[in-house]
Amino acid sequence: MIHNLKTIGGKDFIVTSNEQKRTFTIYKDDTKYTTNKMTKQEFNENIHNTGRDWQNYLLTSNDYYKVK
Repeated sequence: MIHNLKTIGGKDFIVTSNEQKRTFTIYKDDTKYTTNKMTKQEFNENIHNTGRDWQNYLLTSNDYYKVK
């Protein structure tokens, strides 16, 4: 599933979810990030995140990595 999201400050995010792997891929500006595999509960809690939620996730979490 692909979500086009925007923060209140106008930052754009495109987030794709992979239910089978329980990961999210986050595109911000020209950078691509992928989350580490989540538990089912974590994945379900994050499936409806807003742009602000993903921005906060990238700022505060260490559970993702940058993809080149």
